[in-house]
Amino acid sequence: MNQTINVSLPKNLTDLARAQVKAGMYSSLSEVIRDAMRRMLNPRPKITVNGFTEEFENEVLAASESPQDKDLVFESADDLEKYFNKLGIKTK
Repeated sequence: MNQTINVSLPKNLTDLARAQVKAGMYSSLSEVIRDAMRRMLNPRPKITVNGFTEEFENEVLAASESPQDKDLVFESADDLEKYFNKLGIKTK
């Protein structure tokens, strides 16, 4: 069941909220306020430019710093070329 409350906002916030509705981002001013409250009360994890949470990205970066037991490690372009030649793939 919804309850109605009255909220006073500064004109600039009201204008910004109405602009979101006008742009089609929300269906009403009420929905703008509901979404803002949800985000404030249940913040979403911060996402990095790579699309990960900061915690997961840090784990990935830490894991990438040293090779695992079965990882192939190429220390030079020559190592890489030898690997492809072994597979029968021409590199040049």
